[in-house]
Amino acid sequence: MASEARVPGIVARVPEGEVVFQLPATNEGVRTGVMNVSRLIRDFGASEDDLTAIELALAEVLNNVVEHAYDGTVEGDMEIRVDNQAPDIHFRILDSGRPMPNGRLPRGSAADAELEDFEQDEGGYGLYMIRQLARKLRYSREGHHNQLSFRIRLGSERHWESDVAL
Repeated sequence: MASEARVPGIVARVPEGEVVFQLPATNEGVRTGVMNVSRLIRDFGASEDDLTAIELALAEVLNNVVEHAYDGTVEGDMEIRVDNQAPDIHFRILDSGRPMPNGRLPRGSAADAELEDFEQDEGGYGLYMIRQLARKLRYSREGHHNQLSFRIRLGSERHWESDVAL
């Protein structure tokens, strides 16, 4: 039997080990979702490095839902499902927005280091970044619902690169 817990702006259900967060597909919903998932993952024993990877990937996925699936103007909801399948954390994001173009995930590409941010083409870099941080990235459309799933392995060695001079 599922138990329910009220969290500001969301409902979290716990059916058989999976934690489900329901939230509005808004910028505030993205912030709330990332914050609450981060708290949950911390309880799973995630390192700061793990948390950074999870927060980056999840924020990018959720922002894409708001910006592209709901076009930033249509009201809707999104759902984050989190399942601790040690050593992986399995994420499923569901929404009822527009489907992906051609019914599949774009490949994505790295940002061009020679161009300023405002000169970069829109699209692709976020998915490229998610692919670098996550494993088994999958998309499907079932009826009127999008489902994007991915896994992040806790304790994985990550190589953070930055071109920012400190």
